[in-house]
Amino acid sequence: MQQLVVQAPAKLILSGEHAVVYNQTALAVAVDCYATSKVQFQTTIPSILFKLVNISYNKVYSLQSLFEVKKRLQQNYLKFLQGKHSIKKVLEKPFELLQYTIGNVIEKLNVTLSKGLELKCDSDIPIGCGMGSSAAIIVSTLMAFAKLLGLNLDDNYFMNLAKEAENLQHGKSSGLDIQLALNGGCKYLVGGRVQSSIKPKLTIYTVNTGPRISTSGEAVEHVAKHFKTSNIFTEFADVTATMHASIANNNISGIQQAVTNNHNLLTKINVVPAKIGNFINQLDKLGVAAKICGAGAVRGDSAGIVWLVPPEDVDKTKLDQLCAEYKYDLQKLQMDNQGAQLVKNHV
Repeated sequence: MQQLVVQAPAKLILSGEHAVVYNQTALAVAVDCYATSKVQFQTTIPSILFKLVNISYNKVYSLQSLFEVKKRLQQNYLKFLQGKHSIKKVLEKPFELLQYTIGNVIEKLNVTLSKGLELKCDSDIPIGCGMGSSAAIIVSTLMAFAKLLGLNLDDNYFMNLAKEAENLQHGKSSGLDIQLALNGGCKYLVGGRVQSSIKPKLTIYTVNTGPRISTSGEAVEHVAKHFKTSNIFTEFADVTATMHASIANNNISGIQQAVTNNHNLLTKINVVPAKIGNFINQLDKLGVAAKICGAGAVRGDSAGIVWLVPPEDVDKTKLDQLCAEYKYDLQKLQMDNQGAQLVKNHV
């Protein structure tokens, strides 16, 4: 029995979160945490068995039931666009994200299934922490599904299919998370398009403050409501340009200043919880610049991943003590240069 396994990496936005939604510049890097999707033919009955390991979900769906899920979610999304309810109410059940993804591609491409399929998804990407877990699982699933069925999807069409699914999660997908999951590397985006790719020598230090209570979509809605007509996103763009140049030149002091400036802007738009703001202030006293990576949070004490840029002479003992005081684990991540790829194909 043929089985295809595809993995796609997580990402960190180094600068430009929120601004990228308004076609401003952004700088982001794919990192070595992965979502993995395994697909194989299973039965003679045209249906899809979804096995979602991280949420312990196991259920068979007929094609008709997938189309019904898709239609309902599209109606929910239309109500969101019309301002009738929040993005949180569009996708209330996380497992429906992949049901929409599969149902959408089957219906749009008029795919005929002669057999049933089994889709098993697993991920070591922290969920709700700003690392693009939904984009990575969408990309790995779409690629595995397309390869198993021999569908020829060019990059633009693939991107559009993935963005339609991610819109349900975030309201308006910038495509950045999908770009990184699909292609890997470190990308500088202008107007939603990759302007350049760099290979930073930077070691990426992070702490995980925990999953956000509020969703990315809620944070985007909040920022749009209060700052959409301001000029703050051009300030984000200036910071991102500075950070891009500093990383390309391995200028640690320049990177630190850009990180601090970015943190100040994120604080200004009210997506940095007070606890994390205090933690970053304490880091600053050790000479360590830091910022959240992702949409941030408008409720609660956690906001996912915080990126730390220490000086070369940082007091590692004091840094470890501070992280332990806040009950955060300091981790090192490496850049992924491959993007989504087939890791197993056998009969």
